[in-house]
Amino acid sequence: MKLPRLIRQLGSSWLAIGLILVVSTILIGAVWFLHVWKGIPIGNLTRDPHIIVSAPLYTGFLSQIGIFFWSASAAICILTAKLLSRRPEDLKIKRFLIVSGILTLVLGFDDAFLLHEGISPYLGISEKAIFASYGGFVLFYILRFYSIILKTEYVLLGLALSFLDFRSP
Repeated sequence: MKLPRLIRQLGSSWLAIGLILVVSTILIGAVWFLHVWKGIPIGNLTRDPHIIVSAPLYTGFLSQIGIFFWSASAAICILTAKLLSRRPEDLKIKRFLIVSGILTLVLGFDDAFLLHEGISPYLGISEKAIFASYGGFVLFYILRFYSIILKTEYVLLGLALSFLDFRSP
C-alpha cells in the first residue's frame, strides 16, 4: 500500500477511528472502574457467562440468537438511513429508520444486559416503570410514523411488537 493512499484513508476515517477509540476506552474504563470499586474480578466482566458459571452451552440459546437479530435489525435500519440520499422526500424515511434503529437498540440492550430484570430494580426503578417507558416509546413511534408504517408490511411489525414480552415462566 502506498503511503499517500494510507494517509488519505486515515484522513477520511478519522471520525470513525476516534469514535471507536472513545467507545473502547469508555468500555475498558468501565471494566476497570467496576473491578476497583466493587472488587469484581476482571475475568467476570470480560469472559463469556457460560464459562464463568459453568453452565451448559445451550443455556440461553434462544436469548443469544435474539440478540443477534436485535443487533442485525438495528444495524440495517441505521445503515440504510445513512445511505439514503439527502433529498427532502427521503427525510421522513430516514427519521423512521433512525428511530426504528434506536428502538431496536434499546430493546436489544435490555435483552442483552437484563436491564428491566436486574439492573433497574438494583437502581430502585420498578419493572413497571421500565415497561411503561418502553410502551411510551413504542406508542410515540407508532403515532409519529403512522403514515410510513401503513406503506410497509405493517403486519410483520405488528407481529413483532406483539411478541415483545413472549417468554417462558
